[in-house]
Amino acid sequence: MNRFAHLVGGAVSPWVLIAVYSYSHSTWPNLLAGSDLLVMGLFVTGIGAVGGVLPDRIEPPNRPRHRGFFHYVFGSLSAIFYFSVLLGSFKIISFEVTVYFADLTKFLILAVASGYASHFLLDIFFSS
Repeated sequence: MNRFAHLVGGAVSPWVLIAVYSYSHSTWPNLLAGSDLLVMGLFVTGIGAVGGVLPDRIEPPNRPRHRGFFHYVFGSLSAIFYFSVLLGSFKIISFEVTVYFADLTKFLILAVASGYASHFLLDIFFSS
């Protein structure tokens, strides 16, 4: 995958979680309510995009086999976390997700982790 694909995947990934959370809880997360919606929306999109390109910043794609520890180990951990929050939002597993949508720091960590997970998943499913 190229850098642009990872940027887009990272930018979209937090919004998938927000959409699922909003659908299953019939409410927007507290951090996206009110007059700060545009600012927080842009911030979350940007943080997700940063998470999407972060693995290639840590392990630059200078050679075809550049993927190592930070791509696979951190990527798989972030994907597990991402799917735990996703399935917890759908109430398929008992994982408390409301805590990640109520506190700004945890919300931003969730956005970075979702971008990182998107990088991992894009590399797994679309590697050349």
